[in-house]
Amino acid sequence: MVNLENKQYFYVYLITNIITNIKYIGSRGCKCLPEDDIGKRYFSSSSDIEFINHQKNYPEQYKYDILSIHDTRKDAFIEEERLHTLYNVAFNTEYKNKCKCQVGENMRFNMTTVYDENKNTVFISLDDENYTSGKYKHVNHGLLMCMNSHGEFKRMSINDERYISGEFKSQNYGARIPVFINGVCKFINKEDYYNEDNEYKHVNYGKTRVYDNNGNCIVVNKDDDKIGVDYKHINYNKTVIINDKGETIQIDKNDENFLNGTFKHPNRGMSNVYDKDGNHYYIKSDDPRILSGELVTLKTRRVTIIDKDGNTKSVFNDDPKFLSGEYKAITTGKMNAIDKDGKTYYVDCDDHRILSGELVSVGKNKKYVKDKNGNTLRIDKGTNIDGFYSCSKGRISMYDKYGNKFTGDVTDEKYINGEYISAYKIKCLDADGNKIKVDKTDPRIKDGTITIINEKLLFIKSFFI
Repeated sequence: MVNLENKQYFYVYLITNIITNIKYIGSRGCKCLPEDDIGKRYFSSSSDIEFINHQKNYPEQYKYDILSIHDTRKDAFIEEERLHTLYNVAFNTEYKNKCKCQVGENMRFNMTTVYDENKNTVFISLDDENYTSGKYKHVNHGLLMCMNSHGEFKRMSINDERYISGEFKSQNYGARIPVFINGVCKFINKEDYYNEDNEYKHVNYGKTRVYDNNGNCIVVNKDDDKIGVDYKHINYNKTVIINDKGETIQIDKNDENFLNGTFKHPNRGMSNVYDKDGNHYYIKSDDPRILSGELVTLKTRRVTIIDKDGNTKSVFNDDPKFLSGEYKAITTGKMNAIDKDGKTYYVDCDDHRILSGELVSVGKNKKYVKDKNGNTLRIDKGTNIDGFYSCSKGRISMYDKYGNKFTGDVTDEKYINGEYISAYKIKCLDADGNKIKVDKTDPRIKDGTITIINEKLLFIKSFFI
C-alpha cells in the first residue's frame, strides 16, 4: 500500500533516450506525484552531469516511465536492486548506470552525512535532533556545484573567489527553463523565457508551497482560498539570520535573539549593484562607489510591471511601454487592507469592501516606531511606549551632489553644511496655470514666475527673497 498520509512517494523509474535507446534505472523519494517529479524536477541520481544536463536541454529526446510505487524507501531500493540484477546494468552497455544498487541487511535508510561540532563527518538519521535543530550541517551545506570554461566541475561556496570572479559558474548557469507547452513540460532557453514575446508559463507559475493543518508541505495555487486560513506559507512568519556561530539559519520572526538584534539578517546593510558595463556586485550599502554613482543598485530606475496578459517583469522606468501606459506598475491601484479579524488582503483601491468599510488600510491610524535596538514596529497612533521613537523623527529625504535620493538625519554634518540638500518638493502653479512640483529653492519662486499653491508654505518664499 502506498503511503498517502504524509504525501511521501517512493518510486522506481526508467529513463530512456529514444534516439540512442540508452536507459537508466533508479529509485527516488518525493513529496509530489512521481509523474510531476521525474523529468520535470528530478533527472536521476547519476553522477554523470552531462547526462542530467542533456535531459534538461533536450527533453524531447527522453521518455520517462514510472515502473513501480512503494510505501517505503527500502521497498523501492529492493525493487531497484532486483531490476539492476535482472538487466546487469553495471556491465550492460545499453544502460547508463555505472554500478548496481545493493541493499543488503545492514544498509541504512533515512540517513545523511553531516559535519559535527569538530568538523568530523558522521552518518546520522535525518530525524536526529542535532540535524533537525541545525546544529549539524550536511557536508554539502552552503556549497554549489560549479563548472569552469574547461568543463571541470567543483563544489564550492558562493563566497569562493573563483565563483565571485566568474572563473566558475553554477552548473545551471544559462540552463533552460521548464515550461508547459500544450500541456507538456518542455525546456526553453532563458533568453527565450524572459523575452517579452514569450507566451509560455513556468511549470510552477501561479503555484506556491504551504503547510496544511496537519503540517504536510503541499503545492497549491497562489489564489487558493485556504491560504491564510487552513494553509500557511512555508516561510510564514519566518526569516533568515546569521547566528553567533556565523551559521545561516531560518528562525521565527518573534525569536528574542532576532528582536533584540543579536541575530541579524544576512543581507542587512548589503546591496546588489551593477556598474556601467552591466557587471553585478554584492557590496555594503555604504560603499563610496554607490554614493559616487559609479555603482547603482539593481532596483535603481527599475519598476516591476504587469502587462496586458497578466505577466510581471522588471523594466526601466523610462521604458516606452511603461511611459505610454501599456505597462502598469504592479502596485498601481492596489493596497494592503485588513478586516476586523486581522486578516490581511491585497486588493484594488476601489474594491467594494474598501468602499463599504469592511476592509481598511493596514496603515490606517498606525505609525512606525523603533526601539533602542533599531527594530521597527507598527503601533496605534495614539499609543506612546517608553523607549520607542518615531521612525521619521529627525529624518528627511535628501539629495547628494550626484543626484542620489535617500533619507538622512537632519543632524548629518553634510546636510548642515549644504553638501546634502532637502528633497522636499512643493506644489506650485506655472504661468500657464499648470500644477507642478519644484524644490523649495527653485529661483522661479523668488522671481514670481511660479506661484506656491499651499498658502501655509508661503513662508518658504521669504527665505529666498
